[in-house]
Amino acid sequence: MNQSGFQEECDAFALKMDRLIITKDYSALKLYLKETKTFAESHHLPEYAQIFYSIGNGYSLLENLKDLSEKDRLEYEKQTIYYLREAMYLMEQRKDNSVLMASIYTNYANELFDRYRVIEALRFYRRAISLEPNFGMALGNYGRALSFYANLVNNENEYDALHCYAYQSFKKALEVNDSNVYEGARKAFERRIEEYQQFQSEEYLLASIVYSDYVCENTSERAYRQWCLEQHLFLNPLNDLMNLETAFAYDPLTIANYTETERDKKAGEPSEPPRWYAMLNQIKEEYIYARFLYYKSTQEKQKVHYADKDVKLADYDGIGYSIRLEQLKSSFRILYSIFDQVAFAVNAFWELNFPERYADASHIFDEKARVPRIDSFHNDFLKRAEYNRALMALYWSHLDFTKQFEKSEFASDKELKDLRNAFEHKFVKVHVDQKGKDTPKKLKIENDDFYHISEEQLESYAFRLLQLAREWIMELVYAINIEQERVAPSSPTIHLRVFDYDDGLKL
Repeated sequence: MNQSGFQEECDAFALKMDRLIITKDYSALKLYLKETKTFAESHHLPEYAQIFYSIGNGYSLLENLKDLSEKDRLEYEKQTIYYLREAMYLMEQRKDNSVLMASIYTNYANELFDRYRVIEALRFYRRAISLEPNFGMALGNYGRALSFYANLVNNENEYDALHCYAYQSFKKALEVNDSNVYEGARKAFERRIEEYQQFQSEEYLLASIVYSDYVCENTSERAYRQWCLEQHLFLNPLNDLMNLETAFAYDPLTIANYTETERDKKAGEPSEPPRWYAMLNQIKEEYIYARFLYYKSTQEKQKVHYADKDVKLADYDGIGYSIRLEQLKSSFRILYSIFDQVAFAVNAFWELNFPERYADASHIFDEKARVPRIDSFHNDFLKRAEYNRALMALYWSHLDFTKQFEKSEFASDKELKDLRNAFEHKFVKVHVDQKGKDTPKKLKIENDDFYHISEEQLESYAFRLLQLAREWIMELVYAINIEQERVAPSSPTIHLRVFDYDDGLKL
């Protein structure tokens, strides 16, 4: 079938789906989704990406219906995520319809945002806007996410900047006069603009924000910071903006305005700040080190490290051995461990009472988790997360991380676990790129008892862990901030000031 034939089929499916969604004929929609899924699953081709997108939109509507059982809602959510991801996967092979691609990115970001995963959602809004700078739905929802994000952060300057950028994005969403912005969305964006104008002058909200450049000591530091900035990897909420100001090229994230309680006083030395500061220090430093290792291993490939010279190794065709590859492996290992460290901190701070051995991500963020030989144990994490949006974001991130959605840009948790266990306890052969040589497309164990993976795939896995670890660290800090605002005023408290650790001590 020629391209126009594919498009006609897709348009017919999309038109009928849209009619059912607009008329809210939910019974007919469920039947049509079932029929369309059967067709789609037998047509896994880039030309049919729009059908997968339409199915995702249909399930997105169903998941928001009232009076659904929790089981049905979770199933609809799973289907929404899967089909939108599948549409992304297929569209990224086509590279010929940026408007549709921007729509898919935007709708997927909306699904993430509905689960409070604002940091991950912003990543996809940025993609949509990069493709189509005047795509009104992406611009308006980007503003919506920034407005939400501003109310999470614990720094006044970041709060003001994010709200200003949110307002400007709402304004642009309407000014571009994009026909893709449906009437309900247009009215919602107009309401947000009016709300902002009630509290601040438009002159202030629209004013350009001027930043001073970050001062680097040398070209190596400048290259490193520029790379981190462009990849949106700084522990800095302003690095989630479309803007890439060098002033954002550092890691200011910290616990702010903490009020010490009697519990904190009992848990440590009187002269020491609460242990949450030391926990965050360690998590941040490990993340920053892993980020630097990843940068060194992937961006600086020009010459052999002096420590690698004259190390006698047997030559195996296509298998890589070098300090650079060990840096990449170490980055992966460190980043994977951060998930359990965040979970351990959550267990301690929110007093979930998991024994030390079970205070890891696979238990803390699973509402069905049980502790062996403790029949009375009950995981109260979701109960605590009901009033804490940042904790709920961690929950959804972990849920997403542990589900297998077949083809998507994300590795399944099983593959990441297998690779981590192989690095720690077994053997892994990393296949380096060689012209004319086949390299493994994904992780698998061969009959030589080695796991095999390509360098390209290993880089992809480690980079995905960088994105997720950053999200988890930031959400942990914001969750503590929310908890402080909720609980501290009613508790016996002592105001606490914690001094910054001087850079001169980092020798």
